[in-house]
Amino acid sequence: MLAYYVCAIYGIDRLPENLSLAIFLPLLFLIFILRLPFMDIPRIRSAGYSPWLLLLGLIPGVGFILQILLFVIPPDDTW
Repeated sequence: MLAYYVCAIYGIDRLPENLSLAIFLPLLFLIFILRLPFMDIPRIRSAGYSPWLLLLGLIPGVGFILQILLFVIPPDDTW
């Protein structure tokens, strides 16, 4: 059931036949975790805040609100 939910979120019709769920979900988790240093940290620095603030994103519900705030806060043009 979880596999169908994850596939629906990422727009995947079905799991690839040669890729089992035991490999597929950790790969999605790895992609999600790699987003942090390459996308979120530069964005939060451009907004003028400390990257340590991203640790709040690990709290359920707060991470969603933090992403919305990073989307609407304009970048700081001081550098």
